[in-house]
Amino acid sequence: MAKKLLSLILVFALISTFTITAISAAEVNADSSVSAVAEQSAVLTFSNSSITETSAGSGYTIDGTTLTITTAGTYRITGSCTEGSIIVSKGLSNVTLILDNLSLSSSTTAPIVVKKTATVNIHLVGTSTLTDNEDPANETSTDTTVAEAFEGAAVKVKSGSTVTFCGEGNLNAVANAKNGIKGGATASLIFNQSGTINVSGNSKYYGATTSGAAVNNGIASDGSIVINQGTYVIKAANDGIKSTPDATDETEGTVIDTESAGTVTINGGTFDIDVDGDGIQADTALNINGGTFDIRTWKGYSVWNDTLANAYSCKGLKASGDRAEEAGIEPALNITGGTFTINTGDDAIHSDANATVTGGTFTIQTGDDGMHADTSLTLGTENGFDRNPDVNISTSYEGLEGGTVYVYSGRYYVVASDDGVNAAGGSTNGSDPGAGGGNTFNPGGRPGGGGFNPGGNTQTTGSYNIYIYGGDLYVNCNGDGIDSNGGLYLYGGTQAVFSMKSGGDNSPIDADGTISIQGATVFTAGAAGMDGSAKSSWFGTNQKYTSSTTSYTAGKVINAKAGSSGSVVLSYSLPKAVNFTMVSWSSTVSSSTPSLTTATSVTACKGGSQSHTWNSGTVTTAATSTSSGVKTYTCTKCGATEKQTIPMTVSVDACDHSVNQEEVVDNGYTVTFAGDSGVSSLTVYNTQDYTGASESVSATGTTVSRSSATGEPDSTGDGQVNFTINIADGYALDSVTVTSGTYKNIKGPTDTGLANTYRITKISGDTTITIKTVQCEHGTIASGTTPSWSWSDGYGTATLSYTCADCGNTVNVDGEVSSVLTSSSLITFTAKASIGSTQYTDTKTASPFTANFACDEGVESVNVYYTQDYTSADETGVTTAVARDSGTGNPVVTGDGQINFVVVLKNGYTLDSVTAEGAYKNVKDTGVENTYRITKVTGAVTINVTTEKSATPSDYTLGDVNGDGYITVADATLVQQHAAELITLTGNALLAADTSKDGFVTVADATLIQRYAAELIDEF
Repeated sequence: MAKKLLSLILVFALISTFTITAISAAEVNADSSVSAVAEQSAVLTFSNSSITETSAGSGYTIDGTTLTITTAGTYRITGSCTEGSIIVSKGLSNVTLILDNLSLSSSTTAPIVVKKTATVNIHLVGTSTLTDNEDPANETSTDTTVAEAFEGAAVKVKSGSTVTFCGEGNLNAVANAKNGIKGGATASLIFNQSGTINVSGNSKYYGATTSGAAVNNGIASDGSIVINQGTYVIKAANDGIKSTPDATDETEGTVIDTESAGTVTINGGTFDIDVDGDGIQADTALNINGGTFDIRTWKGYSVWNDTLANAYSCKGLKASGDRAEEAGIEPALNITGGTFTINTGDDAIHSDANATVTGGTFTIQTGDDGMHADTSLTLGTENGFDRNPDVNISTSYEGLEGGTVYVYSGRYYVVASDDGVNAAGGSTNGSDPGAGGGNTFNPGGRPGGGGFNPGGNTQTTGSYNIYIYGGDLYVNCNGDGIDSNGGLYLYGGTQAVFSMKSGGDNSPIDADGTISIQGATVFTAGAAGMDGSAKSSWFGTNQKYTSSTTSYTAGKVINAKAGSSGSVVLSYSLPKAVNFTMVSWSSTVSSSTPSLTTATSVTACKGGSQSHTWNSGTVTTAATSTSSGVKTYTCTKCGATEKQTIPMTVSVDACDHSVNQEEVVDNGYTVTFAGDSGVSSLTVYNTQDYTGASESVSATGTTVSRSSATGEPDSTGDGQVNFTINIADGYALDSVTVTSGTYKNIKGPTDTGLANTYRITKISGDTTITIKTVQCEHGTIASGTTPSWSWSDGYGTATLSYTCADCGNTVNVDGEVSSVLTSSSLITFTAKASIGSTQYTDTKTASPFTANFACDEGVESVNVYYTQDYTSADETGVTTAVARDSGTGNPVVTGDGQINFVVVLKNGYTLDSVTAEGAYKNVKDTGVENTYRITKVTGAVTINVTTEKSATPSDYTLGDVNGDGYITVADATLVQQHAAELITLTGNALLAADTSKDGFVTVADATLIQRYAAELIDEF
């Protein structure tokens, strides 16, 4: 990444325009292939009633809310309109539509229509929404005018046109009529945008149980689809992404389209596809080179049944089409990389002819086949990496199935309700692309090294065959483990195959033709099929084998040793009961004949790839836009390694649709970090000033070389990179090396003066820095150092800190803190923590936060609860209480402590008030009678409890409110003041005031007292 030409973008603002030199009419006429160019780029704003020329230009016409592009150029379009459309005229090239937070709907046509043979860029800025509200019934209307006007897409691309999506924005394609984005015959759809394309609609899917899906397909083109990057969220009642040209259909009135490519190519991107039909389908070729895929069809495997299978195609990745069948095209499905999570009712991966999977990571659950090809299924490559591909099929009917099956490399975990690997239907025309030259393939890589050529004249014919040259295969099935309707040839790799103990003619390996085991390591167990024993004719001259008809129960561990007293070569725990076991290996593995024994536990790392304990992998060679990378996985128990290809990074053309000026800018050289799993992150500094970080980089991230003086990117050869390695807990730094690139020195902590801080000097090319760590248990304290305790949170938290002798890091261990109130009215806090086998403790004491109860004569006692469980008091008859943790009940001084108590009253008294003074937050009524909680106590508190003596009729005289023994106007005045809420009468005064005896004290009661005082009445 040395000096480059970098465009300085002149931002196209709403208040400015810029001039593009127009091509003259003479020039256009001289070459009809060149479209006229608009003199200015326009900014056009939609509303519900019109289109406003916010920045006027040329090359377009406006008719109400219909915008028609008539000349090549750049058009920025924004605004919102519920009934409008954009049309790009036929034959135009070099048209760019910048959709700037545009919201556009139409019920009469597609919101965007690109007419035939046009070339258009759709540049996304912000988030735009295009909604197709056409009536789906219009497509089949008997009114030909209505039917022909139907477009059925949010973006409709007519025959022969090319549309490229680009930019950093997002697009919502709402397909309420049919498709989200649709290309016609020979149309090309190219997706280079980095944002999200979200396809939805008002249709139901999942068998009409869930709303929100496109009525038909998400993204479709009869011609071709190329996806390079971006995120795709697609919900559709039919297919997610597809390219299937028309076949002859008299009912639909179509004839076969022999011009369209019918291809889908995906080089990268993230895909979330949830559909009722197929996830991704191509008629001619489906090519996937990278990306992350989460595909679900028809609710997934769990609801799939024969009725659905007869009515629908709900496959995950599919190379198939009616046009291909009619034209005699053999559809091809090719996968070289990517990460796939596929949950389908129908086949997860399917081709009507040939499927080749040479890379990628697959997690598959399916109601039918995991991977299926009618002609040939080819997996891995000759001498390929251990995980090229990496396939996990946890649920299937048949795991791997093809007319002919070839396995060259990779690892495979297959669970199937029928056959694990099945060959049923092969190529008879000699064009089978999976053929590996009969049994003359030299797989290499087996223990002992050297080549292997068993000889023979096996051919790929209609007899169907399975050829396994390498890889690691684990099968757990209820049918045949590896079943060929023709020949079965195991020439390399490791196969562990487990089938049912009984059940028809099912057995671990089964073939209608020749069985040849020459070079493979095989462990099979299941039913005693194939005549009940292993036949000597199966095995080559250098192949050792043994078999047994002993019955074993599920879970039994079987070890295969080299001879009767040799070491364990293979060790498996049986996933099901078996009555037949056969083991075979090449003499390059061991010159001794296998012997079978039982064991109580599996011998680690002796059962193929699945028996190892793998780490998460380390990038040992970073991928670039021109070459793939390598990720290496290491077994943490035995140190074995497996490799997997990292797909090349995707490089797309810059999406720059504005005026540029060119300036030379130094971007420095790219510095790539290759840290293993013990590196949590790196702190990168622009200069040698390590007091402030400039950026945080992941363990496998990148930065650039910079000037030590200015901190600016530097590709002069004097640039450097300064960084601190942040080590994950449990690891210690092992080494820092430059594994590629040109530099002068690596300077470490001795030079930088800081732990784990390095400087690479005089970088003169793109550089890779490899960082390795070792695991550290932090079990030993560095000599000459002593662990130290630190307390916080009011003695609620304690931390034991020490220096690790193995890695030199400071290690902090959280202590377990408990507390107890001693007889001396102090709280003793105790913290415990362990380093290795040694336990350390520390104690602190503190005075508790105490509450004193101040109660009047009506209180019999106060009982205290330690927690908020009020079923049984922890202390009774107290005058003081301490703040405690509401959960544990332990005394605390954290400031979060509480005091929970109940007031027990003497007979004849009622509770008047509970108040508090001092350091607390709230007095809360718990809802339990006379029970209260003082919260967040941070110091001394006084709790005041007052009561009232219960009143009785003999204690008052009706009308004598002031209790002076007389009923006068003064008593009436008190009642009036109470009724006006100027005073509050309580107790006997309140009872005496209710002269009307209606339970209320009002002015009417005052009037009765006045009349009594005036001797107008003589009783109440």
